[in-house]
Amino acid sequence: MNNEKVLDILKGALLLEIRGKSFYQKSKEESKIEEVKNIFKLMEEEEEKHIEIIKKQFENYTQKGVFILPEEIPSKFNVSDYVISEKLKNEIKITDYESLAIYLAINFEKEAFNFYSEKAKNADNEDEKKLLNWLSEWEKSHVEFLSKIDEELKEKIWFDNKFWPLY
Repeated sequence: MNNEKVLDILKGALLLEIRGKSFYQKSKEESKIEEVKNIFKLMEEEEEKHIEIIKKQFENYTQKGVFILPEEIPSKFNVSDYVISEKLKNEIKITDYESLAIYLAINFEKEAFNFYSEKAKNADNEDEKKLLNWLSEWEKSHVEFLSKIDEELKEKIWFDNKFWPLY
């Protein structure tokens, strides 16, 4: 196992998660809609969990040369538990900051998913691969969560503008 490569991956992962946390923190502060603030607070907390896990991995790997393999995603994060309220659908507009921030968040989470997935494909050892795949699955749950919110908002916008795309 190439130690420098592994440490570079962990450093890249940490930077990615810190940037995500900062984005969600700022989005929470900028939002004028309480329900959206709560979404960004939840995502900020998720990023903090990622940061802590990666820090522990970095520490363990530098000291012992091995990863601590997680058993499951340590979160009650479940996409199906979250439904956008009608109040939120009526408050948010396509031109609002909140709509843009949700869109950007989806892309950010996709970038994180791609980062972990790509690194897992090129992993030198099975434990490294398992860890990176585990992190990519967690990021995938974030993409699904935010995409569900975005879809519901788009449907409202299409309905309000009497526009439905042809399939």
